[in-house]
This record gives sequence, structure tokens and C-alpha cells, in this order.
Amino acid sequence: MQAEIVRETLREMFEHALWQSSCSPVARSARAAKSFRRLVATADQIEAGILFAYAELWEGEPDRTAHRKLLESVGYGFIPLSASEFVIRFIAERTGGA
Repeated sequence: MQAEIVRETLREMFEHALWQSSCSPVARSARAAKSFRRLVATADQIEAGILFAYAELWEGEPDRTAHRKLLESVGYGFIPLSASEFVIRFIAERTGGA
């Protein structure tokens, strides 16, 4: 899988999460929206090797569930400073490094 395809898919996930958080009247959602804007803006900076490691972890429902939970935590307990930090956190959680 090409790095740009993974990067674009991840960016789209961040954009969708940004849209969802922007539609919520809950004050905490403003923090999430700010975080997702940052993730969208920094998706191009993720190194290809990290993207490949991230993509290799998508094997089944447990991986999708873990990814959804990590997305849901953005702005509420996890405030990543970049898309790379988000991806590295996902890799660590799925491989037992977190």
C-alpha cells in the first residue's frame, strides 16, 4: 500500500472527526475540534515508515475498535500535537508498547 493512500485515508478520518466535533454544542468538543484541525494540518508530515507500520495493524474488528476509541479520546484525554503522534500512539497501543 502506498504511503500517500494511507495518509489520505487518515486525513479523511480526521476531517470526518473534525466535522463531528464541530457540530457538537458541548464545550469539550471545541478542544477536540482544535486537535482534529491540527491532525488534518500535519497529516502530510507523517513519515512513510510510520504510515506503513500503522497500515499493517489493520487486520480486523479489534483494530477498528481500537482506532475508533483512540479517535474518540482526542480532545478529551488525549491531545496529540501532530498526526504523527496520533499514529505512533495507535501503533504503541496495538503492539503493547503503550
